[in-house]
Amino acid sequence: MHEILPADVAGALMVCAEQALKSGQLQTVEYRLHTLAGELRDFEARVVRVREDEVLTIVRDVTEYKRAEQERREIRARVVGAELAERRRLERNLHDGAQQHRVTANLILHLAERDLGRDPVAARKALASAREELASGLAEIRQLAQGLDPQALAEQGLAAAVRGLVERAVVPVELEELPAERLPAGAEAVAYYVIAESLSNAAKHARASRVVVAARLLPGELVVEVADDGIGGADPGGNGLRGLADRVADVGSRLEIASPRGEGTRVRAVIPTTEIA
Repeated sequence: MHEILPADVAGALMVCAEQALKSGQLQTVEYRLHTLAGELRDFEARVVRVREDEVLTIVRDVTEYKRAEQERREIRARVVGAELAERRRLERNLHDGAQQHRVTANLILHLAERDLGRDPVAARKALASAREELASGLAEIRQLAQGLDPQALAEQGLAAAVRGLVERAVVPVELEELPAERLPAGAEAVAYYVIAESLSNAAKHARASRVVVAARLLPGELVVEVADDGIGGADPGGNGLRGLADRVADVGSRLEIASPRGEGTRVRAVIPTTEIA
């Protein structure tokens, strides 16, 4: 073996032969060799004892099998990766988008509870608004579960979808600027969820009395800014903002969060307007 094979291969085969002689059990070893044509191929040697001091070795070329096995592993990894990516997308969409309805309905119900004794008419109106908000939220969850973006976003574009968010917002919102034209669907989706999550945070955590929203279209990018006058101190490592940062990073965008205590929170995302998958 040492005369016709490279030292490492010959050594491995001799060890395999010794183990076969000693144990009486089939031994297997894999190795790679260059053929006479110069191609690197994979081989498997099976060694079995046939006499006290003699072994039989059967060698087969397993290159194609190895390649097929590697392809199967890669396909499996892609499938698993796609499933995880879809799960993350759905989780983020539910958190960043549909929860806005839940937050708004919850705050409206608090108002209705407050008005039950002193103003039953106002309380009934609030309850009706809460029902509408919950119904809209359920419809959006169904769309998201089917892999679709919110209906207003898909059909009418970012500006219309953001105006819908503003109309439902509990905290007063000032719209400074929105793009008039349609943008690539991926860019619109990222911008929409940045605004939705920021408005939800302003209502739930910031104790804000006013929020300013702007989406400015610049050459090659869309700059989204949401600023509130709340208590500040937002934690970028919290589930909501961390998920938002992941969403933005996944499409090559940048997210900046400034939230000094007592000075409100400003969320800024720079989103490329090239097509995003």
